[in-house]
Amino acid sequence: MLVLSFFSLIRGAIYFSDRFQNQVIGDYWRRSHSSEYNATWAIEQRMHASPKDHDFGVVSKSSNTIGAVSCPANFTHDRGMFILQFVLQAQRQPWSCGSVFVKLLNDDFSPMHLNSTTQYKLMFGAEKCKHTNKLYFYYGMANNKTQKYTYHKLINAAKPNLDSKSHFYRLILLPNNEYRLWIDNKVEQQGSLLQQMHFIPPIQPPEMVPDFKAKKPDDWDQPYEIPDPDITKPLDWDDEEFIIDEDYTDGRMKKNPNYQGQWKQPLMANPKYKGAWRQPLIPNDEYYTVKHPYKLGQITGVAIEVNSSISGAFITNLFMTDNLTYAESERERWKATALAEEKEEQRLKLIDKNKRRREKLSQLDGKSFKQKMSIIGDVTLTLIGDYPVRFSVTILSVTIVFLGSIGLCLLKCDSKPKETEEDKEIMRMVEEQLKRRKEEEEREEQERKEELERKKQERLEEIRRRNEKEQIEQLKRQREALLREKERREKEAGHDKVD
Repeated sequence: MLVLSFFSLIRGAIYFSDRFQNQVIGDYWRRSHSSEYNATWAIEQRMHASPKDHDFGVVSKSSNTIGAVSCPANFTHDRGMFILQFVLQAQRQPWSCGSVFVKLLNDDFSPMHLNSTTQYKLMFGAEKCKHTNKLYFYYGMANNKTQKYTYHKLINAAKPNLDSKSHFYRLILLPNNEYRLWIDNKVEQQGSLLQQMHFIPPIQPPEMVPDFKAKKPDDWDQPYEIPDPDITKPLDWDDEEFIIDEDYTDGRMKKNPNYQGQWKQPLMANPKYKGAWRQPLIPNDEYYTVKHPYKLGQITGVAIEVNSSISGAFITNLFMTDNLTYAESERERWKATALAEEKEEQRLKLIDKNKRRREKLSQLDGKSFKQKMSIIGDVTLTLIGDYPVRFSVTILSVTIVFLGSIGLCLLKCDSKPKETEEDKEIMRMVEEQLKRRKEEEEREEQERKEELERKKQERLEEIRRRNEKEQIEQLKRQREALLREKERREKEAGHDKVD
């Protein structure tokens, strides 16, 4: 039932409350016929089970559309905290792309002609689409000096839960000008309305602003470091990464062992550095001290705007108050719904798991014994995980029966019979066989170790011989290189004598 009255109670006030029962679109909530809105709406019962008082809500019935509905309201908020909360659910499928916003209008408006330019005081909601997934909180106000009406957007807002379940969203404005954003059972974001880094543009205009007409001087030297002109590249700096391999005559290259990398001129502090240039600050013509932004003033209407690629966006339990106790009592309705949805989800999951278990068990025919045991083991483990209490009771019952049977047997059975000579002889023969088997295993183990040690020594000897051979080959190559070098020098010396 729609409640739009302002209850002046000592404990607090309920500004607005709607559970959308016994209504149709057109009674009080009316669809906007603006050309930019083309969605269809209905007020209907929730698709999934929920408590009796929480069954109805306003629903967008068309996909890939934008739409808005609104109703008049008449209350003034000028004291105490303010709480706006609602429940949102994508009934037909998880949210793919779209947004849902609740607006508090503070100017004369016509529900039939409501559009995106209609002035509002607050806008609170959620959006998810591709790279966007966050809450939205806009605060509208007129500048006392310029009278220009501006919307201030909360930045870095928290991420909402936009799946197929019901989720609870709450905005709280406190008398100390702080805000709280709730999602489901906890505060996801908080801060001050007057914090300049929280809103764009800030609600509290800054006293000083940059002079955007100022230009950076042409002689402003900005680099912090410059190349040191007194340091030059050393003459012996080897920056050739590859050189010709003299061991070959085909001109092939090899990595230069003396390569030092590309030389870079060291940097030094710029003696003319003046720092990063910034535009100078000048007094802000729009500056004034904002007082009590938590007070919303006169509210004339409430609007719900949906922009979604899917149909079935369900909004219910829209509630506004200045009393947290009232708000919490309304949230209990959502908690009951959320619990019922959780139970239903678990029930559907178990049905699906049991279906897959039956399919696995139906495939036992034609399987090997090992495969059958593996399938039965997997099914049993999943059953234990899904029904731990039942399996605990079953195991406890079987254990009690088993232990009781053993105790009864111990009471009724005779004592241990006396050991005979024949039994002793059998035990002696068994012990001797075990002893011989142990000795054989130890001998085999010793032989295995010796064989491994022998192979290891052979491998080491082979490596040693190969290394010696490689060293001899290397010495031969060095000797041949020296002989070639000697012959070259002798030829050069002979040419010099002839000359």
